[in-house]
Amino acid sequence: MAPDTDDEKYISRINSIEVTPDDLIRASKATAEYEGKGSFEATIGIVCDLFPDEADRDKRQAIMFRMGALARIMTDPDSAGVTFIRREDGSINISDALLAAVATEPMILVNGREWFNVPSLMKKARRLEPEFDDE
Repeated sequence: MAPDTDDEKYISRINSIEVTPDDLIRASKATAEYEGKGSFEATIGIVCDLFPDEADRDKRQAIMFRMGALARIMTDPDSAGVTFIRREDGSINISDALLAAVATEPMILVNGREWFNVPSLMKKARRLEPEFDDE
């Protein structure tokens, strides 16, 4: 069934852009290692550095949307229905299996914002966990 609203077309376009688990894991690790953590501008720069080819423009955009949706889930446990454990320094350890799930789970729009079906996302992450046991 073809999307029939602008929002459906928009999220369908984002979902059609291939982002591999390795793409998202690389982007996440690179941003986590950056000393200026938390800067949206720095994250954009890091993702652009990782995927510099003009042909990767859509991939860069899709990675940013996926990382943003995960960040919203991590910071809004009431809406997401899941809680992430924070370290003493305030950071959150994100497993490679969860990042792989974020890379491949279809995104949805909730109140006009990119989001995931959280139960489906977490189920996929648990299913992928054995592939990433050697993190």
